[in-house]
Amino acid sequence: MIKEWDLLRAIACLSIVTLHTTTWMTFHNEFYAEHTALHFMRILLCFATPTFIVLSIIILAHKYPNQLPPNFWSKRIRFLLVPYMAWAIIYAGIAETIYRKDLFFITVLQNFFRGDFVGWFVIVILQLYALYALLKKYQLADVVVLPLTICISLVHHALIQLPYPFFMTHQTQFRLLLTGWLGYFALAYLAGKHYKKLAAALLRYRWWTLVTALLSTMLIFINMKLGQTGIHSRRLDLIPFVCSISALILAWGQKLPYFKIVRILSRYAFMIYLIHWQVLWFGSGFIMRFGLSFKVTIVIIVTLTVALCIAIAWTIARLPFGQYIVGAIKK
Repeated sequence: MIKEWDLLRAIACLSIVTLHTTTWMTFHNEFYAEHTALHFMRILLCFATPTFIVLSIIILAHKYPNQLPPNFWSKRIRFLLVPYMAWAIIYAGIAETIYRKDLFFITVLQNFFRGDFVGWFVIVILQLYALYALLKKYQLADVVVLPLTICISLVHHALIQLPYPFFMTHQTQFRLLLTGWLGYFALAYLAGKHYKKLAAALLRYRWWTLVTALLSTMLIFINMKLGQTGIHSRRLDLIPFVCSISALILAWGQKLPYFKIVRILSRYAFMIYLIHWQVLWFGSGFIMRFGLSFKVTIVIIVTLTVALCIAIAWTIARLPFGQYIVGAIKK
């Protein structure tokens, strides 16, 4: 594995845990929700999920530039889709245990097909994998397909912004459609296909990645001041931010040592994504009762959440059927 990929995955993983930590902190104490700086930080942290999706396509395009191997889909079903379904059931079971609404099977189906839990991004990734497979099977020209995918993505985002009840009611479902992620797909596809040249260019012009990251951050801040206050990963102004932050990490990650903690976080990133919401559900309120400062509380909650997620995944992986719950945790 290329070390800067692991760094990007680790930072995205920590970002999503931090985002959802602040979500629960504002839930337990509404006072925090009124802070502009915190709100802005939470918008920026939404880059995590698109980055995770982008990195998946970069790796795919880099490893398989011509065609997918015969066992590609069997592995993805076994180590990606099955764990997704397992945690969809686990989330439904925990919700039923707590709320006792006798809606377990309905909740399971909603988690499966509507992505009504934190694992929804798996559905997006699988759709993009299928699109990549079609591109390679039929040898479709990049110069035609990639501009078309960007146009489709822009149309998707334009439609869901229309003030009609249908679009407003089904916002959660629209995030599952690959059409909304085709812009990221096109950029990630090109980045992965030409990654050696891209990595060399990013390393050479790494100081400029700081400038682009700053400019994209300013764009989001301006839009927030103009009224775009939504905290979600489908914001259009997140696209330049995701690209610039990814470029920054991929550039400077080539200069940094390959820290062991980065390897561990990257190894367990998928499970941290799937498990952390439940850990925060049970533990965030308890830790906030100690009355520590806001910054200290965030650090403690994020650290304990990540550590507990890794411990849970490590334990499950050693069970005979563990791979069907936590996927392939590579050494």
